[in-house]
Amino acid sequence: MNSALTAGGEPWPTIRVAIVRGAHDKYRYADSALIAAGGNRVHSYIVPFASHSLKRIIVAKPVMRQALDWILSNPGEGAGGGQ
Repeated sequence: MNSALTAGGEPWPTIRVAIVRGAHDKYRYADSALIAAGGNRVHSYIVPFASHSLKRIIVAKPVMRQALDWILSNPGEGAGGGQ
């Protein structure tokens, strides 16, 4: 698979990617391929009761914080990863 995460090798092995989607997002089908391509550098976070747009869902805020905590943590810490 040639994705943005694997194109041209792995130029930034320390970059982490958090995928945050609503539970009813129609694009969730692609997440498994993105996670497989990124390995342990990609985690998925699901916002309950939400679809594609997360801007009006109050429960999105803690999920976004959890995703940011994982992105900003040191790789050895494993700060509460998603999937």
